Amino acid sequence: MMKGSSQVGNVEVAALSWEVRARVESEGRREEWRTRLEEDSRKTHDALHRIQQYWEEVVGLSVPEDLHQGLCQLQDWTQELTDQKIQIVTGLRDELGTLDAAYESELQQQARQRRELLRRITEHVSELHHTYRDALRAVQAVADKERAALVQHYGNMWDQAVAGLDEQLQRLLHERLHNRTSRLDQIIELKLHGAAEHMAAMDKLDTDIEKVLVEVMRMKAAQQVEESQLRYSQQVLQQQYRETTALVSEARRSLNALTPILNTYRRKSEAADAGRAAREQAAVREAARLRQVSQQHRGRLAHISALFTRQARSLSLMHYRALRSHVMQVLEVERAIQQGVLARDWVEPDLQPLDDLSPAPNPRHTSALAAATRILRPPTAKPARDTTTEDLRGALVVMGEEHVLEEGEEDGDSRGPSVGDEGQEELYRLREVFLTRLAREAVFLLNTDAAHLAEHDPLLTLEHVFWELSIHTEADVAKLLRQAERYHAHRLPRPRRREHDDTAEDEGADGKDDNYWIESESEELFTPEDVLSILVTFCTARNSNVGMKAKTGDEMGPDHMYAQEGDEAARWRIFVDNLYKRTRLWATIKDALTQYRDVLTGRLEESQRVERLRRENAELRFLLQSVAADIQ
Repeated sequence: MMKGSSQVGNVEVAALSWEVRARVESEGRREEWRTRLEEDSRKTHDALHRIQQYWEEVVGLSVPEDLHQGLCQLQDWTQELTDQKIQIVTGLRDELGTLDAAYESELQQQARQRRELLRRITEHVSELHHTYRDALRAVQAVADKERAALVQHYGNMWDQAVAGLDEQLQRLLHERLHNRTSRLDQIIELKLHGAAEHMAAMDKLDTDIEKVLVEVMRMKAAQQVEESQLRYSQQVLQQQYRETTALVSEARRSLNALTPILNTYRRKSEAADAGRAAREQAAVREAARLRQVSQQHRGRLAHISALFTRQARSLSLMHYRALRSHVMQVLEVERAIQQGVLARDWVEPDLQPLDDLSPAPNPRHTSALAAATRILRPPTAKPARDTTTEDLRGALVVMGEEHVLEEGEEDGDSRGPSVGDEGQEELYRLREVFLTRLAREAVFLLNTDAAHLAEHDPLLTLEHVFWELSIHTEADVAKLLRQAERYHAHRLPRPRRREHDDTAEDEGADGKDDNYWIESESEELFTPEDVLSILVTFCTARNSNVGMKAKTGDEMGPDHMYAQEGDEAARWRIFVDNLYKRTRLWATIKDALTQYRDVLTGRLEESQRVERLRRENAELRFLLQSVAADIQ
C-alpha cells in the first residue's frame, strides 16, 4: 500500500510540475504579447504625430495643387498606417490562433494525464482491495483451520473424558455391586446372627454416599466442558483482537504516509491560488493600461478628425468665396453686355442657388433641412387668417412663385386650391403629415443603425434622409412636396374599415346595411406604399431632368435681337471682345470649380478614411479587450 501511495504521489507531483512549467511559459508569452502591443502602440503614436505635423504644414498652403499633393501624401501615410494596423491585427489573430491550438493541445494532454492518473489510482485501489480481500480470506482460512483443530482437539478430550468417566462409573458400579453383594452376604450373615438394624443403617449410608459421589462426578464433567468452551471463546477473541490491531496499525501507517503528501498538495494549492490571484491582478492592471492607451488613441483620432473637419470647412469656405467673387465678376460682365451692347434692361438674377452652395457649420445642415424645420416647427400654431399664397409658400420654403411656375405646366393642375384659409390649412396639414410620415418610413435608406433616431424629433431623421436622397436645397424640398400633393390629389379613395351591426334589431335588414365602408377620421393620409411611390417618382423625375437646361437669349443669334446694322457692328465687336473675356473668365471658373471638386472629392475620401480608421480603431480596441479577457 505504501508503494502504491508513493506512485500516486509521484504522478501528482509530475502533473503539477508540468502545469507549473506550462504556466511559466504562458506568462512568458503574455509578456511578449504585451511588449509587442506596446511597440505597436508607440509606432501608431509616432505615425499619428507625423500625420498631425504634416497636416499642420499643409494648412499653411494656399495653392490648391500643393494642398492636393499634401492631401495625397497624407493619404499615402494614412494608407501606410492602415496597412500597419491590418498587419498588426492579422499577426495578433494568427498568434491567437496558434496560442488557441497550443492551449487546446495542452488541455488535451492534461486531460490524458488526468485520465492516466485516475486509471493508476483506480488500479492501485483495486489492487489494495484485492490484497485486503486475499489477506482477509487467508486469515479466515487460518482461523477456520485453528477452530477446526481446536474443535477436534476438544472433541477428543471430551470423548476421552466421557470414556474415562464411563469407565470410572463402570468400575465404581462394579465395585459397588461387588460391595453390595458382599454387604448382602454380610447382611444375610448378620440376619442370621441377629444384627439386622445395624446393617440397615449401614446400607442407607452407603446408598447416600454413592449418590453424592455420582453428583460430584457429574459436576466435575460439566465444569470441564464449560472450561473448554471458555478457553475456545478466549482464543477466538484473542485472534479477532490481533486481526483488528493489525488493521488499525496498517491504517495508521497509511495515514502517516499520506499526511505529508496531503500537506504538500495543500501548500501547492495555496501557492497556485496566490499566483493565480497575482496574475489576475496583473491582468486587471494590464487591461486598465490597455484601456487607457485605447482611450488616448481614440482621443487623438477624434482630435485629428476634428482638425480634418475644420480644415476642410476652411478650404470649402475659401473656395466658396473665390467662386462667389468669380460669379459676381461674371454678373458684372453680363450686366455690361446687356446694358452697353444689347441696350437691354438689367434684371437682377436669383442668387439663391449660389447661397445654397455656402458651407454650413454642420455638413448635413442644409437649406432643405431648414425648410422642413419651418414646416414641422412653424413660428405660430397655425397660419393667420389673411395669409396669402406667397406668404404660405415663403413659410414652406419654396423659391418664389415665378420660379415654381417655371418648373412645369403640369404643376398648376395638381396643386389644388391654394387661395383661402381652408385650402391653406389643408395644404399645410398635408405637407406636415407627409414629412412626418417620410421621417418614419424612409429609415431603411440609412446605412447606419437608426433605432436611436426614432426616440428623438423627426427632424433628426429627416436630416439623414435628405442627405441620403441628395436633397440639399429648398427647391428640392418644394419639388418633393409638390410630388406628394399631386400623388395625393390623383390617388383613388381607399376603403378604411368595415363596421358590422350584429344586434337582433338588424337581423332582418337588408344586406347592404349590414356591411358598408366608412373612412376613419384618424386614418393617416399617407401609407408606407404611398411614401415609397412618391420617393421613386421624385428620384426618377429628377434623374431624367439632369443635364437639361433652358435655352437663353445669349445662345440665340444676333438676327433675333436686331434687324438693322449700323452702330450695331461696333457694339457687336465690343460684345465679341467682352464675350472673349467672359469665355476666359468662365474657363478660369471652370478650372477653379474642377479644383474645388477635386478637393471636395479628396475631403470625402479623407472623411471616409477617417471613418474607416475609427472602425479599425474600434476593432483594435475590441481585439485588445479580447486579449485582456483571455489573459484574465
